[in-house]
Amino acid sequence: MAIFHLSVKTVGRSAGKSATAAAAYRACDKIECDREGMTHDYTRKRGLVHAEIIAPADAPKWAYDRSKLWNHAEASENRKNSTVAREFELALPAELTPDQRKELALNFAKALVEEHGFVADVCIHDDHDENKNFHAHILCTTRKMESDGLTTKTRELDDQKSGKVDYWRATWANMVNIEMAWNGHAERVDHRSLEAQGIDRPPQIHVGSVRANSTSPRKERNEAIKAAGRELGSVKDELKGYELEAQREQTRKSAQAAAALAEEQRRGSIREVLGDNTTHDPRPKQPEEEPALEVYLKTENAITVLAKRNQGTAHEATKAEELAHQKAHQLKQQAESIKTAYTAMPKRPMLLGVKEWDAREAELREQSRKVVEAYKVAQNAVKAAQEVQIKAKAMLGRDFAAREVLARIREQRPDWANSYDEGKRQHEAIQLQEKQAKALQREGERATNSSSERDR
Repeated sequence: MAIFHLSVKTVGRSAGKSATAAAAYRACDKIECDREGMTHDYTRKRGLVHAEIIAPADAPKWAYDRSKLWNHAEASENRKNSTVAREFELALPAELTPDQRKELALNFAKALVEEHGFVADVCIHDDHDENKNFHAHILCTTRKMESDGLTTKTRELDDQKSGKVDYWRATWANMVNIEMAWNGHAERVDHRSLEAQGIDRPPQIHVGSVRANSTSPRKERNEAIKAAGRELGSVKDELKGYELEAQREQTRKSAQAAAALAEEQRRGSIREVLGDNTTHDPRPKQPEEEPALEVYLKTENAITVLAKRNQGTAHEATKAEELAHQKAHQLKQQAESIKTAYTAMPKRPMLLGVKEWDAREAELREQSRKVVEAYKVAQNAVKAAQEVQIKAKAMLGRDFAAREVLARIREQRPDWANSYDEGKRQHEAIQLQEKQAKALQREGERATNSSSERDR
């Protein structure tokens, strides 16, 4: 599977290294070092797939000659502890074809050259074993290459606070993921640390080219890390089991308390509708039994109030569901337009226009992420509205059953029904009078305010 690996190393004289030796080794080439007075011959080394030098457009011709380039790099440094070269080491996805891996590595090198102005010596390696250790070495000069040769140092890559290395790590991960998606592969890489990704396991080490049946100290150490990670994972899973059990017990107790509180509130609402403000059981007491007519009137009034409330809840839930459906449909159309725009984008350029292409691709990805999140919210709103509708309809069903019981009582006791209807008409008349009085009061206040403004 595709893995992420990008490391930035330096080649320095303080460690006894030279740019000519590093270039010859990576390119499986033979270079005579003028400064050291020796020949570095690695022509018998295996594993080289492709080697190519990439330089700025105004670079002199000798910049494309590996031996002359790195002898110039050595000659441009005077101190005994100088850094004479910088290397970007990349892991190439095994899922891609050799040509695709080559194009990916060269495009990244061209982006480096365009950004920093140095010369990049790209060497792509394949160890030809079952580990599929496809990788690339991009050996770069530490100075910019201009028409008159190597000039100023690229200090921005030496300063950790500049964030350039992190930028190139993120850029490489983005380029790999785009190439994988472009060629129909589902695997993705991530340049962030395991902690930043939310993955809870010890970080492993890079084993390198080791055959499956062979052993090495790094391989044995990596296997020990994997075993420790598995053991740590089992312990954490066990702890999570205890935590989940405690959470379930706490949730059960909270649910019981909430159910008791809801029941008490429901009884309080019924007592309020029936006009009973006591906190005890409202059942009739003997011998002070309430007249049957009064019980009927209060019951029908309570059922009417609850029915209106449930009808309003059902209506509001229906409107909320319609709005959520409309929003989800709009977001789906936006997602389709973003997908169309992403599909219509040309393939990532090799040199010119790389930054603009990356910016446009990042913008489309961010838009897509926001639309997906909003669509999920809209879908959750639809589900919530549907659940409210179901509950409201269940309550309306209960209201309908209660109305049927009251209808039978009305048939048996028409005098009770007439009393309720008469009381309802009186109540509506009083409400109408209060409404008219409030309207007259507001009209009088407006007239008073108008006269006061005229007097001013």
